Amino acid sequence: MRWVATRGRKGFTLFLFIIAFLLALMLEPNTAGLSYVGASPLNSEWDGTSALVNILSRNLSMRTAVVLDWGHVTLPKGKGIVFLISPTKPLNEQEVKGISELVREGYVLIVADEGVYSNAVLEALNIPIRIEGQELIINGSPSFTVSISVGGENVSVEYAYASPLKVWGDAKVLAIAGHTPVAAVYRGPITVYVFGDGTIFTNTALTPPSLLNPYVKLLTLLKVSVRGATVAVIDAEPYILKPESLSKLLSSGQPAPKIVAALINPYRYYYVLLTSYNEAPSVTTFVMSITASVLLAYVINATLRTLRNFGEVRVPGLARGPRLGKSDSAWVGLMRRACLEGMVTHAVLRRVCADIMKGRESNARKLLAEALSNKQAREEVLRVLLLLSSG
Repeated sequence: MRWVATRGRKGFTLFLFIIAFLLALMLEPNTAGLSYVGASPLNSEWDGTSALVNILSRNLSMRTAVVLDWGHVTLPKGKGIVFLISPTKPLNEQEVKGISELVREGYVLIVADEGVYSNAVLEALNIPIRIEGQELIINGSPSFTVSISVGGENVSVEYAYASPLKVWGDAKVLAIAGHTPVAAVYRGPITVYVFGDGTIFTNTALTPPSLLNPYVKLLTLLKVSVRGATVAVIDAEPYILKPESLSKLLSSGQPAPKIVAALINPYRYYYVLLTSYNEAPSVTTFVMSITASVLLAYVINATLRTLRNFGEVRVPGLARGPRLGKSDSAWVGLMRRACLEGMVTHAVLRRVCADIMKGRESNARKLLAEALSNKQAREEVLRVLLLLSSG
């Protein structure tokens, strides 16, 4: 004897195995296949600031630290500069506190941002400069050249999609576009430079890393203005993560198993939600709740369907091999039993019974094959099967 629902049980077991496997992947903190967007120092694309890291450490001989977590960071000692460049998400309380404490300890802060997220640090430090976060248009164009004065020297650079600054009190304007401040400095107990454009420190601007490049010259002048600066700290935390495309994964040179793991691992999508958006807790909770509800509903439905298929129905040993629509010895044996117990009523099947009783098994098998192609005969065979199964 065996259960009719053996196939259903196997399918259900496979389903549970797949769910367990996916949950295990989700719990595995593997961020393969993720990349930072925007002016992150971990982004080597045109809009990243990985070139800034290289120039500070190689060309300007500064010990450079990239900070991903202000709650767990050990910084090199010495006088230095902390950079905050075009965050793509709001700074959390820990970031603001970490940067502010570093500046109060003597670091010079350089902010380059066309958005408003950096204002959180300026407010915490009571700096009389704010980034307005509005696109500045000069002579009908979002791109324009400005002359910035740093340490008594001027350098002309191109601004693109920049923001005007609001400057008051003891802060000093370093550059204007039209009649609008776009660069300023505050010197008091602490020193803070603010530029209304983060693109001046991105890879596309700092390449090539030569002093003939005006953007590199600006960076050099800033370093010189902070006399004795030996350490550079770049905030790498306030940037959004995104899953890398299949084409980028394939061209990354990683082994095939790692690429496949990156594609199927749901953790990387969950990680993006968890780390990249200010409203991540509510979004994550909502998404995970919906996913859990769908999975729970599917499991309950599959369980009920499997249990219904189990029922109390068992297939006799005689019928372990037969397939409906194909006549063989197993079906002949089953029909012999049905004929002996007087369970057959269909005319064609009664003829099958007659051949079986007279020992003409080959004729019975041919006739049974024809009978199984008939809907009514097939229904009766199934009914007989169920009656025999129920004992």
